[in-house]
Amino acid sequence: MMRLNLKQRVNNTALPRSKPLLPVLEAIVNSFQALEELGTVAGKFIRVTVERDSVAFEEDAESVARSPINGFIVEDNGVGFNDPNMASFLTSDSDYKAARGGKGVGRFMWLKAFGRAQVESTFGNGVLRDRDFVFSLGADLSDAGATPSVRSVRLTKVILKDFLTPYKEDSPRSLDIVAQRIVEHCLAFFMDPDCPSVTLVGPGESFDLNDYFGKYIGDRATNHTFVAGGHSFGFRGVRLYHVAERANALILAANKREVRSLKLERSIPTLHARLEDESGEPFVYLGFVTGEYLDGNVTTERTGFMFPDAVGEVQSVLPMLTLDEIRAAALNLVRDDLWQFIDKLNTQKAIHIENFISETAPQFQPMKRYWNEILEHVPSGLSNDQLEIALYKLQHEKQVELKVRGQEILSEEPEDAAFDGYVQRLNEFMDELNDLGKAELAQYVAHRKVVLDFFEKSMRVDPVTGKQALEETLHKIVFPMRKTSEEVPYELQNLWLLDERLTYHRFLTSDKKLARTKPLDSDSELRPDILIFDRAMAFTEDDSPVSSFVVVEFKRPERRDLKSDNPISQVYGLIRELRTNRFKDVFGREIKLQSQTIPAYAFIVCDLTSYMERLAEDAGLQKTPDKLGYFGYNPQLDAYVEVLSYIKILRDAQKRNRVFFDKLNIQHHTDPQEP
Repeated sequence: MMRLNLKQRVNNTALPRSKPLLPVLEAIVNSFQALEELGTVAGKFIRVTVERDSVAFEEDAESVARSPINGFIVEDNGVGFNDPNMASFLTSDSDYKAARGGKGVGRFMWLKAFGRAQVESTFGNGVLRDRDFVFSLGADLSDAGATPSVRSVRLTKVILKDFLTPYKEDSPRSLDIVAQRIVEHCLAFFMDPDCPSVTLVGPGESFDLNDYFGKYIGDRATNHTFVAGGHSFGFRGVRLYHVAERANALILAANKREVRSLKLERSIPTLHARLEDESGEPFVYLGFVTGEYLDGNVTTERTGFMFPDAVGEVQSVLPMLTLDEIRAAALNLVRDDLWQFIDKLNTQKAIHIENFISETAPQFQPMKRYWNEILEHVPSGLSNDQLEIALYKLQHEKQVELKVRGQEILSEEPEDAAFDGYVQRLNEFMDELNDLGKAELAQYVAHRKVVLDFFEKSMRVDPVTGKQALEETLHKIVFPMRKTSEEVPYELQNLWLLDERLTYHRFLTSDKKLARTKPLDSDSELRPDILIFDRAMAFTEDDSPVSSFVVVEFKRPERRDLKSDNPISQVYGLIRELRTNRFKDVFGREIKLQSQTIPAYAFIVCDLTSYMERLAEDAGLQKTPDKLGYFGYNPQLDAYVEVLSYIKILRDAQKRNRVFFDKLNIQHHTDPQEP
């Protein structure tokens, strides 16, 4: 009898959620092996019956097909549970079927995914015997002896009952998909000319799997061999039609069973989508790899291999052939099988990418020098948004590669004899660097266009509420709130909307109390909308690390209640209080804003209501030539002040950037009232 802690053994058996049918497939493989053991006889068969929840007995065929599967019955007329096979069944990790790839653990997977397995086996030659028992965590198999048969034919049933969570929920419900999984997992058995008859049945449905294999797989399969690391492998390329869930993949099989499935799109991105055959019918391509090296290195549960995925993952005295090396060799045969389909997809992809760059994303024009790499690495069938991300990633990768190559070239000390070659490599590098620099600049210009479009939309009146965006929304476009320049990437700082010079600064804080703003060392409770310390371009007399500071105050568009909230008085008060405070930067150097050599700049962003215009005029500010803002200088505070309306910010930024948009062929918005 079995002497082991069965519950713990089942707990230690690995069964990924992604393979809920694996216990059933193992039972089917056992049936194939039982028939092989029987030898050459006529009439061999396997029948797999799917049992569904109660809804399966409704008359609605569609409801039946959608109802959950709760069990399977696997029948065959092989050798059955004779004494040697029963002894092997009662031995954990039995090596009885080792020569055929058996690991002696398949039955433990039954209890991993099902509440119990019921076995009914009639076996023998001439004189038949029966052996019936229930296999469960609490079962006693001491009485699983054979008795004289009351049945008339040799037949073994393995009944898997009570499909368990989460495998039941993750199992496919469609009998069509179950049929595909059986054929794919047992492909080597179906390829055998002596393959027995295999059928799959369920409530109201039936599949002849031999016919399915011949019609949709076998007749169109290709056969190859290849060598990797001194080991020989077989390769068979098959097409699967009418599949709903499978992707183009490379299948690594061991002992006639699928073990690893590697999506081909990760190695050949063009194969991201389904293919179409010569008559336009869609199919999925699977490349099956077999070989003694795979048979000898499969893990106990047949869910992986014992060799490493890549070189260097496992330290070994002797070099081991890796998964990556096997895949690389097999991919050459995939390309041989699918070259015409890959060429067709690449042509369609090239047209899509060319149109996208020309019409929508001209910032990627310089990337065309890497056209072959774009076609190789960018998947087919992407939307424009997905394509833009893919091109951006490739552009970033090329920039990193170029920086590494540049460091190598510039660190060389060429000898006189090799100087010409060095100069040539340097010129080629600079040419490529210039192109990528153009692409990066174009990307930044395109970003500005998006920001301006969003800024303009945010200024519009909401048609439902009749209100304009809050100042907080527009503030966030210029710079995120409650952040500092050390927390926000440079490309997300849109200070250029106010003034291009603000882009280059030493430190910025946005809507945060200065006393809680790192790295500043301050006791001030001030919380300016935006405070910027500019970089010191030279040492000043008092050795301050800044050359100026800037305050920015935002007011909600169309705000008219400014009598008690005069923004000009506010910024003047801010400047006075800032000049009475002391700050230290991250290096511990004092920022001395009290010095009259450090000027202050103030930007007030608001709408020019009639009352705001009166406030500006009372403060002695002058109107800008376009009548959309005010400016002036306060000598007592050594402060330059600008009042900028939202429309002025938008129009000025559009004008400054228009030439760049035109060069990139990006259409810009033109306000009909613009002078």
